Amino acid sequence: MESSLTGLISRMDQIIDDIDDSLDDADELEGYLKARIGEVPDDYREPVSSEMTGFFGNKNFVNFLFPSIIITVLMWVSVFLSSVAFIKQRNQGILRRISVSPTGTGTIILVKILVYTIISLMFLPFIIALGVVAFGVEVSLLSILPVTGIYALSSMLFVLLGMIIASFANSENTAILASLLLVIPFMFLSGTFFPWESLPSQVKVATLLMPTNLSVNMLNGFFFYELSLESVVSMLGLLVTYLGLVAVFAWVSLSRSIKK
Repeated sequence: MESSLTGLISRMDQIIDDIDDSLDDADELEGYLKARIGEVPDDYREPVSSEMTGFFGNKNFVNFLFPSIIITVLMWVSVFLSSVAFIKQRNQGILRRISVSPTGTGTIILVKILVYTIISLMFLPFIIALGVVAFGVEVSLLSILPVTGIYALSSMLFVLLGMIIASFANSENTAILASLLLVIPFMFLSGTFFPWESLPSQVKVATLLMPTNLSVNMLNGFFFYELSLESVVSMLGLLVTYLGLVAVFAWVSLSRSIKK
């Protein structure tokens, strides 16, 4: 019995010694890990590294919406001003009295286009100033001249469209309703409210050829992108073609309307 107790005590002493050795090893490991914490190996590399760089700098959403706003405001002013003013002068007999004078129909139409275009151009400095001051839009001084030229061509086109509407309308109210039928589709398909990419595929091709989209794309090019000379010439040529076709149709329709 005594020998069994002695063997058990010896066994327990050995277990205690093993535990002490394990604790010493744990303390040594703990000291090693504490010494290594915060140290980065010389050959350590991040598995993934990323760096964000703004492609357009600090430009915000308003900067990219700004060209669409310019064309939209121009379209509303030009179409409604030319259509309503033309009908008012025709109903008052002013145009009929002018038509019997040596002044020809072409001269009347040309003067109307120039006057309404100049009036529309008066809004451009205020729109640009409002965008720069109130919304922080970045406008380069070098882009002012081409932007003004595109604005003037677009204004002439919209003025002619408004005068064509006036040639078929009998009253100012009819002209306003007809102008809305023209302006609203152009406005919603110009990319002002939603991007062109979200449109159905059947509509995309037609919207690219719309005069409003041509003007907006050229303004975007001069404001933000670097358009190639070929792209500028093709879009500008298409816009001038639209202007010529609409001018011929306006001359034919207004020649009959002035003599009513």
